[in-house]
Amino acid sequence: DKYGDKRRTEIIDAEADVADEDLIPVGDVIISLSTSGYIKRLPIDTYKLQNRGGRGVKGMSLNEDDVVDQSITLSTHDQLLMFTNKGKVYRIKGFNVPEASRNAKGIPVINIINIDIINIAYINSFFFSSCIAIIVPPPYRVLNWLCKSS
Repeated sequence: DKYGDKRRTEIIDAEADVADEDLIPVGDVIISLSTSGYIKRLPIDTYKLQNRGGRGVKGMSLNEDDVVDQSITLSTHDQLLMFTNKGKVYRIKGFNVPEASRNAKGIPVINIINIDIINIAYINSFFFSSCIAIIVPPPYRVLNWLCKSS
């Protein structure tokens, strides 16, 4: 008897159903999208609260003629909606946008999904219980439905 005691744990052959989402911690992030279509994710604690007279911090490196078009705050497990100019909506989880440093430009959206994005929004997974319709101006027609999948 090499160890002196009997084994206290039990070793069994079993398959575990572990999704990638289960391994990623839930946390608040900021997702920024530039007019040239660069996107990145930053932890929310990258930015600090400043009082009066604060100088601000740089949030994204950009090309000469590029500006930050949108910045939204969401959880890593919330749904990020990506709207195209053709009326289509694509949805991905917040953690699927690659994390980058404050001074990074990000990556082109076309590297995440093969489309040109014109707008982004998010839905908290807890409140997303039915469908969303994309409706365009007159003659007011529905272009697309996005329904929750189980």
